[in-house]
Amino acid sequence: MEALLQALDQGKIILAPVNGQTLANPHYGEPGPEHHMILIYAYEGENFISNDPGTLRGEAYEYTIEKILESIQDLSGEDRVILISR
Repeated sequence: MEALLQALDQGKIILAPVNGQTLANPHYGEPGPEHHMILIYAYEGENFISNDPGTLRGEAYEYTIEKILESIQDLSGEDRVILISR
């Protein structure tokens, strides 16, 4: 978690592969996407601020840091994120 917060503090953005069903966004159609990508660009308190293309209400959508960490995956099930410099 600290590495992700530090990356955001350095002005980087995070492209995170997540299990959308684990995210449990109420704006997803049921049951939600199993494999999904979100862009995390900031955090405030205990929340990551993201752009989530899986819903029309995904701009500046906040997820708890705990929920994102629980949801991060890649297609083979390993935990991975992609850091991108702005």
